[in-house]
Amino acid sequence: MSPSAYYCWLYERRFTWLGLRRIQPRPDQNFPAVIALVTPLIITGLVLLPAAVLSLFMRSTTGPLPDVYYNILGAIGFTCGVIHTGFAWLVWNQRAAGRRASGTTTPSVRPGGFVCWLVGPFYLLVVSFITPIALLIAIENVRGALMWKRVRTEFQAKGEHLFLSEIVPPPVPDAQNFASIPLFTDLFAYGHQTNWVSGKPVLTQTQWDNTNAMARFTVFALPDKYLPERERERGKNSQGPRTIPLSEWAIAFRTAISNQTARPSSLKKNSNTVQLPTYPAAASDASDAQVVLTALSVGDMEMTSICEASHRPYTRFPIHWEDGFATLLPHLAKMKGLSRFLDMRVEAKVAAGDVSGAFEDAQCGFRIVNALHSEPYLISQLVRFAQAAIAGQSVWHGIALHRWTDAQLQEFQQNLMQTHYVADTGHAIEGERAGSMTVMEQWAGNSRRFREEMRTVGSQSDTEIPQGIVANSAGGSMIPSGWIRQNQASIATYMQYRIDQARTLVVTPPASGLAAVLNQPNSGVAGESALIASPTTPYNIFVKMLLPAFDKAILKGIRSDVTARMAGTGCALERYRIRHGDYPATLAALAPEFLPDAPRDPMDNQPLRYARTSDGLFRLWSTGSDGVDDGGKARHSQPNPEAGEKGLDWVWPY
Repeated sequence: MSPSAYYCWLYERRFTWLGLRRIQPRPDQNFPAVIALVTPLIITGLVLLPAAVLSLFMRSTTGPLPDVYYNILGAIGFTCGVIHTGFAWLVWNQRAAGRRASGTTTPSVRPGGFVCWLVGPFYLLVVSFITPIALLIAIENVRGALMWKRVRTEFQAKGEHLFLSEIVPPPVPDAQNFASIPLFTDLFAYGHQTNWVSGKPVLTQTQWDNTNAMARFTVFALPDKYLPERERERGKNSQGPRTIPLSEWAIAFRTAISNQTARPSSLKKNSNTVQLPTYPAAASDASDAQVVLTALSVGDMEMTSICEASHRPYTRFPIHWEDGFATLLPHLAKMKGLSRFLDMRVEAKVAAGDVSGAFEDAQCGFRIVNALHSEPYLISQLVRFAQAAIAGQSVWHGIALHRWTDAQLQEFQQNLMQTHYVADTGHAIEGERAGSMTVMEQWAGNSRRFREEMRTVGSQSDTEIPQGIVANSAGGSMIPSGWIRQNQASIATYMQYRIDQARTLVVTPPASGLAAVLNQPNSGVAGESALIASPTTPYNIFVKMLLPAFDKAILKGIRSDVTARMAGTGCALERYRIRHGDYPATLAALAPEFLPDAPRDPMDNQPLRYARTSDGLFRLWSTGSDGVDDGGKARHSQPNPEAGEKGLDWVWPY
């Protein structure tokens, strides 16, 4: 019996029509058109019903099923319903036309048991499930390929870089490369070892060539855990670095040294605790500054090597770009640690009267900040922003004690006033896009790599990712490459909005200030709010996964630029004090002797806020992202994660 004959026989059965004789056609009548239109919707509903029931039971435990499951099941159910009903409608009407021409209304002959129970279900499986799924995948693949081709062609014609090979900084000779010293290269000398069970990879571990590579940075660790509780808690809700008195750090170092002497083995009891080096102890009558400097001398040799290498013109860390989303960036935490270490040395040297040594350390801190300048990863730039804030804090240590000379302040001012963090943020987003495009290009042609990397991405994301679909071999193979392509096109388009926004803010900042642009609906990015509010679908799942990471990226770049310029203005104020004996009444007095023009707040394009303080120093502040001057308030009156930065100014010094 052929599939068409079997389908005709099946639809002559009363149970197929749920016993409703009124709607069941005779063999010589056409298939009811209304039934042919309604049946796919009924089948879709029957497919979604179990998922809805399961979601109801899961709501109180693991949470409801993500929207993306309903989208996928709905697409499959509707496609299967259309093909199944369409095939039945076609073969039934063909036979009915033949019956009417011959004048017979005889029903089909009942098939034998073998055909009825074995061959027949096979026909149903092929026609009603396998064929629709294959057709759905083929259609989605074609749609995705066409959409991605159009977007790729459009962007490449504009000169945009879409792939990692186009944006990764070129290699440079080791003699010109800051990152070529062994302290850094050993961090990236590693490989991957995969453990297999029953022929399947279950665990991939990183194997370092030098197992001591990470531990060598222990000499730069600071004893934060020994700070008094009030100091560790103070400022957690403020923005930027916390200024902790040098006396408290001296107590923390003494406590760490005392504990190391009493219980030297306790340092390795908990692998999750940051290990501290064996700090040298200062004399019992040493000053706070000398206690700190003596303890920090444990890292003198390594820091000397780093500061000497920081004079080299380029920095190219040997990152394993080919690892895609699994790329390790072990240097980032170490770079921030170096900045904190140098800041501590600057503060202690300034207090001890070693101004030239403090200046050299501060300058090294600025060079370390610039080391990450060309790295096309957003996380690298965010670490750099944190380092820049620490470098600005180092400058403040000398201003607060009036130790810097005019020449030293001029150099600091030049470093601080020539920052381009917003432009670097745009470049980082461009790099993130290139990395995503490169990885998704590999995913589209390699379902196995897609499954393996999605496990990693899914485990690190709060986004609704259908792990039940991508985590297993069969499901991963069924994901149409067209869905990946459509996400690829959407990500490229969305990130282009962000890249263009960063470029526009740098080249043609709005006359009303940056806050006005940032507070516009969608923050200048077309369709972003709609995308956030829309349900997760197979076409936007990766976009929604990446979107939160870029939501505040440009704002953080703007804040770093504004903070650096405030620090530069602070240097100009100190130079004015050296020249005239006191700080000026207004910032306008700084121009043109110390600044080309009176400094303005980029957030509202009004004069930068400035006030002299009762301790003989000063404060500078910007309105912050809301564009409203709150009098230099640097904290939320009632800390609330939902409040964002409303009512919060950007203040320097912190």
